[in-house]
Amino acid sequence: MSSNNVDTVQEIYDAFVRADVQSILAVVTDDVDWASEAASTLAPWHGIRRGKAEVAKFFTDIAGAVDVTEFTLLAIASNDTDVMAVIRFGITSKPPGAAVPWTCTTGGGSATERSTCTAGRKTPH
Repeated sequence: MSSNNVDTVQEIYDAFVRADVQSILAVVTDDVDWASEAASTLAPWHGIRRGKAEVAKFFTDIAGAVDVTEFTLLAIASNDTDVMAVIRFGITSKPPGAAVPWTCTTGGGSATERSTCTAGRKTPH
């Protein structure tokens, strides 16, 4: 897989940090297959999304349910078919609740997004 795909995924994450959904939609294909915790319905944004309209709804669902308190790209790499990223993702639920840090391993490319996330407990400082 080319470094262009890594660059595209990096652009998507940078746009997410800026809450710039339009920039994300500009780099995915019309037939994008996007999933976050594909087999789960635990969170409003979980599940499979197909097409740009459903990807936009993915971000609307996140914004409606949580405030993102941290989104840090820890590592990114690719092989012949996938781009993989490790992300530290912290959220606070709406209505206000306890912050839950998430560590996500995300694979995707310009046309796909797959993630595996593990919730942890916030460590007191």
